[in-house]
Amino acid sequence: LFERQGLSLMVCEMVSNAVMFAGLPAATARSLLEPPSDSPMASGDPASWASATQVAFERCSHVTAAVQQDPPIVEESLSEEAQAATKVRLQTLGRCHMADVLLHNRDRFACPLFLLGTRGCTAAPASLELYQEYLGKDLDLSSFESEELITHVLLGNPDNVLLQDVQQPALAGLSFIDNVAGEALELSWLRDYLVSYMQEASQGDGPVAAPVAHLEFLRLVIRVTSGHVLSDAALREVRLGSLHLIRQVVAGDEGDGSSFSSWLDGFLRDMETVESANGLQPWAAQARPWLFNSLGVFRTVAQKHAGLLAALPPFASATPRTRGAISEDELLNEADGLRANLALWVSLSPEVRAEISKGGSSGM
Repeated sequence: LFERQGLSLMVCEMVSNAVMFAGLPAATARSLLEPPSDSPMASGDPASWASATQVAFERCSHVTAAVQQDPPIVEESLSEEAQAATKVRLQTLGRCHMADVLLHNRDRFACPLFLLGTRGCTAAPASLELYQEYLGKDLDLSSFESEELITHVLLGNPDNVLLQDVQQPALAGLSFIDNVAGEALELSWLRDYLVSYMQEASQGDGPVAAPVAHLEFLRLVIRVTSGHVLSDAALREVRLGSLHLIRQVVAGDEGDGSSFSSWLDGFLRDMETVESANGLQPWAAQARPWLFNSLGVFRTVAQKHAGLLAALPPFASATPRTRGAISEDELLNEADGLRANLALWVSLSPEVRAEISKGGSSGM
């Protein structure tokens, strides 16, 4: 993540004020990952929560006591700022999920598309029905070498999502790490998954009220790692974020090279230059064809659902968080000097940034 000649640091060693979903108390998880009670999407039958993942949850021997005994959070006690920030976090999770789908990055979310070819799953569960069958009755635990491997396959890598400042719901934010695309998926799998995803979002009154079965995987992740069961309303916020990402990446240029396609082309060219100059593995040139093919699939599917994407409510917004008296230019220069991801660098506390800068200047 932070790379220079001879310097490579792990984010989990740097971010001292961040926690993973794992070990997060269920009450805290609810305050951080539930939309306000008056949300127009706060519907859905609570008795149906996690029904599609209940069997998998139980067969993996995870304890449900935390879900049943955790004291309720009084939602009204959260400030409007904290409620708005909750929506931002949920929609940002959705954006990251769909970006991973575009990049074929399977190193974070265990969504139906990414279970293709994994142990115990001989069918291709890009369709929701096959995914639910896999979790509910076709999950062959004997095909796994250990419970750790079961957890990895069913949950992905939730530690690649970090929650920061969890004791301050109005300021808490998400950081995503290790977002590296791997080998390309079959484009037919990708197309079938996106078609199914958009069809579900189009049901009834649209994405603000449609079923959320495609996002059961995220409900399972949060439930196993924290004990809290995300509501349908929370998953609908996640879906809104994912749909906003789709609309953004398929948008065309307005004559200024501002489209995602133009950005991706320039980014890959810059990466090819860096790889060549530093003797790194030439990933960018190899990834270019299938990344643009993937983008083509997104465009094709999005065109068939143009009305749904055009009618999306605005992306959630919250008061920008502050991280100490330092200008944007100073932050940009610091991040550039360490070749760090700017968004992650800004999210760190001043103390952590100081420690990293000190380590970088001393040639760690």
